[in-house]
Amino acid sequence: MKKYLISVLLFLISFGILCAASIRGNSTYILDKEITFGLNDLVAVPLEDSLFTDGIELTFTLPEEFLQYRDSFALTIYSGMDTAVTPDRTIYTGRKSFFGVLPAVKKMFIDIPVKKKLDIGSSFGTYVLDTAIPLDAFPLLIKIEPVMKGIPSSLLNKVFHLRARKILSNNGALSLTIDTGKNKQKEYSVLIDNKPVVDPENIPLLSAGFHQLMVRSDYYKEFTTRFAVKAGETTNLDIVLTPYNPTVQFDFPEGAKAYLDGNKLETPQGTVSSITPGEHLISVSIGDYNISKKFTVKKDKLYKISLFLDIFVKEN
Repeated sequence: MKKYLISVLLFLISFGILCAASIRGNSTYILDKEITFGLNDLVAVPLEDSLFTDGIELTFTLPEEFLQYRDSFALTIYSGMDTAVTPDRTIYTGRKSFFGVLPAVKKMFIDIPVKKKLDIGSSFGTYVLDTAIPLDAFPLLIKIEPVMKGIPSSLLNKVFHLRARKILSNNGALSLTIDTGKNKQKEYSVLIDNKPVVDPENIPLLSAGFHQLMVRSDYYKEFTTRFAVKAGETTNLDIVLTPYNPTVQFDFPEGAKAYLDGNKLETPQGTVSSITPGEHLISVSIGDYNISKKFTVKKDKLYKISLFLDIFVKEN
């Protein structure tokens, strides 16, 4: 019992080890889902960058003969290699991210986070690293070697089986495309589940399930929809905004020159034209006479802008 407790304690303490180390092995193997290797071999564990990868789980199958030689063999995980890992190279320099003696189990699991601490607890035979190993520190190198004397030579040729799988996030992603049509105004706000989205082109991961999307704008009619997100997948959502359609009609004397927001109006008298919501400036000149006025356009309203000239005679 005492020996068992020492074994577990050594494994748990080893989580905090992180230092530079020289790494040597008999051979180097590149893991592709699963592999068989021997003592003092190096196994490289690559991991592709993925939006939905929270970590990687390593499953080791140990030879039955090792069960009676508890605390005699140790497993080390290295990260941050100084050079590319290739099958023809057996010497590296990296960081020792994990070290521990093998427990007396047939199968052993090691869960390694790559972003943040995993919501998984350690137990006998299952070990979860508290500190994440970032993706840029991959590939990892794994080595199992004897740490005790007096090991029978028959054990030195035994092999281990290693299998790896990604630990995927329970969240999904939303790729949102917003079409404003011919309207050049791009001003709108996006809310998901009534919470503002800072950057609609880079929406944070969402929990799996149904969500509500709302788009609000002074220039477009409010858009609301529900959408589903699946864990480990990207949902594509394309929406088209409908612009508000306020209009304006101009009525000016013959010969007047009119400018809307600094642009000369070529609109014939009495024609109704679309205008964007918001503040505008109308300027009119007749000869040397000039007048300007600001006005605010609201959604879906009709405006008429007129200029009246008159002569007032007052008798005292």
